[in-house]
Amino acid sequence: MLKAILSTPGLDVLNGKVIQKALQYYSLQNIDFVDAYIVALMEKHQIQGIYSFNKKHLDRIAHITRMEP
Repeated sequence: MLKAILSTPGLDVLNGKVIQKALQYYSLQNIDFVDAYIVALMEKHQIQGIYSFNKKHLDRIAHITRMEP
């Protein structure tokens, strides 16, 4: 449903491309949307590592390095 909203002609969404990428991670990697958004935002800013206790979701993303805080 969110993909349809993002595709609405004339509708400008702040960080729309980041949200679209986050939706891909959310659906394909089966991670929480917030984690998916963080990964998409990291990609946008070319950040490869994150300090987090979240092993369950962030370790599913192969190109992201999760480090224990």
